[in-house]
Amino acid sequence: MDIVTTGTELSQLQLRAVFRLLGYLQIPPPATDLSAIECWRLWICMLINRLKFLAPEQRSVLMEIVLSTLPELSLEAVAGQTPVVVIADSRYATWHGYTGWFDLQTGEDISAIPGHPLETIAYSLIALFHRNHLACAELKRRKERQDAASNTG
Repeated sequence: MDIVTTGTELSQLQLRAVFRLLGYLQIPPPATDLSAIECWRLWICMLINRLKFLAPEQRSVLMEIVLSTLPELSLEAVAGQTPVVVIADSRYATWHGYTGWFDLQTGEDISAIPGHPLETIAYSLIALFHRNHLACAELKRRKERQDAASNTG
């Protein structure tokens, strides 16, 4: 787990909340092996937390509602699809498996955005998984090389 959370900007309180949404009673120990799906869901929260154009409370509620409503993710289940998280006008959000839009100012579910959005930003959850998975594999290899070097030296 320590490799998966490297570089996170989530506070301890946020990490605890995320891990509760993942089914853990508390933050697991650093040596815990998380499943690929748990890693993916954690990385989605880390991505949302980096959206500094949203207020902290908007990011927190978005993390919670996305994790609680996101269908079971697996690479097989989304084959041929491009699951995304979309933010429109820094106010409305929708994501893979969610019907309609979530209003980040009122907390209401709405069927459509009033008017045409000026700005929409989409984040590919497939690219998020692959990039982070590769980065974690590289960090693990480096750590193993460092451990091997320190054990022989």
